[in-house]
Amino acid sequence: VHVPNRPMVYKVRVKAGSTLRDVGAVVVRKAALPLRPRLLHEGKHVEPSLTLWEAGLRSGDELVAQTSAAVLTTSKDGTARVWNAKTGTCELTLEGHTEAVNCAAFAPDCKSIVTGSDDASVKVWSVDLGECLMTLKGHRGPVLCAFFSSDSNRLITTSEDGTAKIWGVKHRCCERTFRHGRPVLSATISSDLKSLRTTGQDGTLKIWNTKSGGCDRTMLGQTQASYMASFSIDGTLFATPSGEAHAKIFDISTGVCTQELWGHEDIVLSASFAPTL
Repeated sequence: VHVPNRPMVYKVRVKAGSTLRDVGAVVVRKAALPLRPRLLHEGKHVEPSLTLWEAGLRSGDELVAQTSAAVLTTSKDGTARVWNAKTGTCELTLEGHTEAVNCAAFAPDCKSIVTGSDDASVKVWSVDLGECLMTLKGHRGPVLCAFFSSDSNRLITTSEDGTAKIWGVKHRCCERTFRHGRPVLSATISSDLKSLRTTGQDGTLKIWNTKSGGCDRTMLGQTQASYMASFSIDGTLFATPSGEAHAKIFDISTGVCTQELWGHEDIVLSASFAPTL
């Protein structure tokens, strides 16, 4: 399978009775794509529900994978969803949290998604199948922010319980807890993983040493976090919650809404693009 703008061709091995949807799932995993691609054979689209035999494909045939930008949303309905930004189609629904899902983020390698919920848990999901790979418990209040480190080996989470945590993905355990003292709305971590910044609901911003766990600096009078637009990787689109049970995608050059992402059953709390096509 050839993925445009990628230097290599991906060899896919599946059983004879497999469908093109199965092939797409393998391509997602091997090429680290945020959603299943549209597959073409000899320039023509092949229906995902068809088996390889029904599509007339033989061993050694080459397919082209057409990729699209992906948008990740979370909602009060307890789910997160992955959408095709071009078609507005929901490609994946992540179900497992028992309360509102406040935040979600793709791993930089696009192989996993992390979600944080009002149920105080953090979950990591596979992008290819949407399976829950792990559930992390340790916060005592709603999880407000969750994301991967730049190497995808750690998770950073913040909570209404007044703490931020760094978790090791491999060992599935909390490596360090930072006690901000007030609900922590958001956090960022330096690329070398040595410094963590947390923003509290009280407007304070704290800089932490991730090795010692100590607070190096506290700054007062910072504005509280608010919803921000998420831009596509090519800078042509942005996604944002609508304030209702859907998200919207806008064309930056025209300001026109190009897609409304309907499917959640309650208010959408976040919307963000995947870090790659």
